[in-house]
Amino acid sequence: RVDRRQRQMCIRDSIYRSTQRGGSFVKLNSQPIVENSWIDTTVQTGVRYIYGITAVDRSPQANESPMSELVEVIYRLK
Repeated sequence: RVDRRQRQMCIRDSIYRSTQRGGSFVKLNSQPIVENSWIDTTVQTGVRYIYGITAVDRSPQANESPMSELVEVIYRLK
C-alpha cells in the first residue's frame, strides 16, 4: 500500500533532445510528464534526433536524476 506522502513523491519524467552527438540538449517539456508514453510532434523528416530522459521527483526541490542512456532516431516517411 502506498501512503499519501509516498504518492506525492512519485517520479515524473523530463525529455531532452539534441540533433548532434555530443551536442547540447534542449528540454522539450515545460511540465514533467506523468504518462507512460510521449510523442514528439516537432520532428522533421530526415533529421537525426538524440533523446534522453531524466526522472524528476515531486519534492519542493524537484530533484532530477542523471540523463538516461541516449536513443538515436531518424524520422522517415514510408
